[in-house]
Amino acid sequence: MCETLDDVAVAMSRNFLVVDAGARVREVLTLMRESERQRAVVTRYGQLAGLLTESDLIEWIQSPNVRDPWRCSSETLLGLSVAMVMARKPIVVSPTYPLKDAAALMVENHLDALPVVDDSGVPIGILSVGDLAMSLARCLQAA
Repeated sequence: MCETLDDVAVAMSRNFLVVDAGARVREVLTLMRESERQRAVVTRYGQLAGLLTESDLIEWIQSPNVRDPWRCSSETLLGLSVAMVMARKPIVVSPTYPLKDAAALMVENHLDALPVVDDSGVPIGILSVGDLAMSLARCLQAA
């Protein structure tokens, strides 16, 4: 294995979209589109609160809940705070977490990204499947 692929820090993206949990879904979707991002790391008081992805929003619209029949309304969804629809308590890793173990976590849990947090729970990056592929490609080119 390539020595440069030891831990998450070498592969994670440090340029990622961060939004406050109180932001409206409409605003966050605009930011995601403008920044060409498929996900947003959600914070509350600087700490990781959750993760919002395009697929989360699509699932939210397409999966009406019997207890909340209004959930399938896209207009209602756009006006909600991100905190209402985000994935809470996402699986996270530290920058020193072994990269191969992070990849295994993603496969086992069917995830396309993992937030990377420091010891205080502050998001410092995100590790996506694309980041893994780019790191592997660089390693193979160097070999």
